[in-house]
Amino acid sequence: MRRLPVYFLIDVSESMVGDKQFQVEEGIKTIINGLRADPYALETVHISIIIFAGKAQVLSPLTDICEFHMPPLPIGSGTSLSAGLNLLMYEIDTSIRKTTATIKGDWKPIIFLFTDGIPTENPAASIEKWNNKYRNNCNLIAVSIGNHADTDILNKLTDNALRINDTNQETFISFFKWVTNSIKSSSAAASECNYQDSKKIPNIPPDFEKIDNSTQFIKEDDSIVFLAQCSTTHQYYLIRYEKINNEEDVLKLDLLEQFKRKEIKLGDFIINGAYKIEKEIYNSLSDNYSKQNKINTKNLHGSPEKCPYCNNNIAFVYCDRCDNISCGSINESWQCTWCGLEGIIGIAENLKVSRTRG
Repeated sequence: MRRLPVYFLIDVSESMVGDKQFQVEEGIKTIINGLRADPYALETVHISIIIFAGKAQVLSPLTDICEFHMPPLPIGSGTSLSAGLNLLMYEIDTSIRKTTATIKGDWKPIIFLFTDGIPTENPAASIEKWNNKYRNNCNLIAVSIGNHADTDILNKLTDNALRINDTNQETFISFFKWVTNSIKSSSAAASECNYQDSKKIPNIPPDFEKIDNSTQFIKEDDSIVFLAQCSTTHQYYLIRYEKINNEEDVLKLDLLEQFKRKEIKLGDFIINGAYKIEKEIYNSLSDNYSKQNKINTKNLHGSPEKCPYCNNNIAFVYCDRCDNISCGSINESWQCTWCGLEGIIGIAENLKVSRTRG
């Protein structure tokens, strides 16, 4: 039986941590459950997960959907689209069965690219390689999660670029249902030997926008993320802040009184949460870079209630010697888990603190 390969190429940079990470995980699980109930998909569809941050990794090789299990998505530093594309192209070269004089190879693969940001390197060479050798032999759908992915780059990769305008749970559910139905249609056509290699996206759901050359992306950040380390366990966690874009956000986040008193303003960032990440996996997916991006703490509002690993009641303790963040407890002696500096935790304003790039 000829296989229908389906690749998910997923951005796992720091900005994906939290809701986006969870929604993509759950969405792919929903896709798999839906495909397992479809007899045509059972005969043809094979799934692979490739992730990229500063580096890329095959999280799951091409696997029959009956045997596929969605692994948890890790998080890394950086957004190297070129690393993701290069690994995808390598996997296509080595995993796709080619047609020979005696055997028909796999069907043209379907690829779903998910990203929410701007590459942290120049992917021009990888995009050129993709367009010259792979683009006509694959069906790629590129998905911008929110308004901050580089739409110019997505348009260079494919004619099928979409943007999810509202990243709430209902929108993600609708989107992944659409993905499931798209794969089902392709697998049914493949099973009936009537597989069409069309590059047109059918029936785009109302919460999605087709990206074209007139579509603008917003270069400003919609979130700010900090890398921190637990002082007790020495495990990493990420602290995420969400941008307050408009008065709808003010009402949704229940910040109206603070907004009226001008304690917060549009463009500031409000705490979203603190998230555990796997330290070794984070390091393996991250590229080496010097800290360059900083933000003033006067634009940040709120902090995590506690460290996600231990009972320390302050999860955002900034060390001005090594420019890193860890946790601690108020009125107790503190030692920076990064550099060993000892002291007492105090309160400071207008600090410029290094943030992640993802």
